[in-house]
Amino acid sequence: MKFKALVLGIISIGMSACVSIPQSTIPDKELISNNELKINNKILDKKIVPTHSYPVADTGFQLVQTKGGSVFLGPILGSMNISKNSKEMASKSESDFFNIVPYDLSKIALLDNGYKERSSARLEVTPFSFLQKCDDNSYRLSLVYHVEDKKSKWFGRYTYHIEKPIKIKEFPSALNSKYYQQEFTLGADKLAKIMKRDFSGELPMDGKKYNVGSLNLVGEKMGGMGIYTQPEELFFANVPVIEETDSSVILRIQGHLQADPAFGGLAFGVHYFKKSLLHKFELTDKS
Repeated sequence: MKFKALVLGIISIGMSACVSIPQSTIPDKELISNNELKINNKILDKKIVPTHSYPVADTGFQLVQTKGGSVFLGPILGSMNISKNSKEMASKSESDFFNIVPYDLSKIALLDNGYKERSSARLEVTPFSFLQKCDDNSYRLSLVYHVEDKKSKWFGRYTYHIEKPIKIKEFPSALNSKYYQQEFTLGADKLAKIMKRDFSGELPMDGKKYNVGSLNLVGEKMGGMGIYTQPEELFFANVPVIEETDSSVILRIQGHLQADPAFGGLAFGVHYFKKSLLHKFELTDKS
């Protein structure tokens, strides 16, 4: 298989060439010294999610679906087509019943891990779930804590990737199974703990660099005009691995929050991955 690196420094068409790549940095310990958080029950700022994504009603799920246009067709035509398709797909799910509510599970996990909810807190966390439509006719899911300090303008993101995708034809009924209930509950607790470790300085800013590929980050082929690279061949280059066990890794990645997945729209922040989700995990500095 021929792999192709995704260069996070490339700016997608329609974005200004002077836009810098947001860096995932270690937060100031003082931000969480009192363990107080404001927990938002929905996404309040569209700038924190990919442009071609839409909320599935008030479920806490954010549909990511970039089909419907190509960057080679130009920003206006491509964006119009992509947006139309994503909106239609999101609206089809509005009437479906979701037993999993990311906000509820995340709030319980945060409070169980010693955080205190306070509406006047300086630090805000917005829990939600990405629902990425992939080329293999599946949805891949991840639970996200987007954290922001309005005063210092610092922001970070913590993401737990669900191991099993859901076939589109089985959605959303499969989401209500015991497996996904357990995975989202485990993910919420895992993110609360990782976030606390990051704020305490326990997690390093940098680590050994790896080439990392996962369909949970990019699940659709890249290209246009009949020339495509399959998602299984794509990877992000020189990603810092800040913690590794026999079965999992924690990564710290830069990325454009509003970009399509191939340009880092789902990549920004600190990620918890089971190694089974990585189709490429290769040490780049072997010296």
